[in-house]
Order: sequence, then structure tokens, then C-alpha cells
Amino acid sequence: MSKVLESTRSRLQNQLHKKEAENNRLEAQIQRLEGTLQHQQEEVQGLLEQMRELKQHCEGDRDAQKQVLEDQRKQTEQSVDTVAQLSAQLLDK
Repeated sequence: MSKVLESTRSRLQNQLHKKEAENNRLEAQIQRLEGTLQHQQEEVQGLLEQMRELKQHCEGDRDAQKQVLEDQRKQTEQSVDTVAQLSAQLLDK
């Protein structure tokens, strides 16, 4: 009976050591994954900030293009008016 108990005790201690080693390995893996997750979250935040900056830049470019187009439209209208006036003056002469 004593030998059976000792054998069982030894087997259970061995299992306990294996489980503790596995727990330690899993805990280390969790810590690595948490570190990776933190790093990826920081990267995502950086990329989101870059995206916001680019969006603002694009909006600024779009507004500038609208202004340039509006200025060109006005200039074209003025040119057409000038051409019409000059044509009328030419016909009068």
C-alpha cells in the first residue's frame, strides 16, 4: 500500500510540475501576444492619425482646386465678354 501511495504521489507531482511548466509557457506566450497587440494598436493609431492628416490635406487641396476653377471660370467669362465687346466695336468700325 505504501509503495502504491508513493507511486501515485510521485506521478501526481510529476503531472503538477508539467502543468506548472505549461502554465509558465502559456503565461509567457500571453505576455508576448499582449505586447504584440499593444504594438499593433499603436501602429493602427499612428496610421489613423496619418489618414486624418491626409484627409485634411486632400480637403485643402480640393478647396484650392475649387477656387482655381472658379477663378478660371470668371476669367473665361471676362474674356468672352471682352471678345464680344471687341467684336461689336470691330463691327461698328
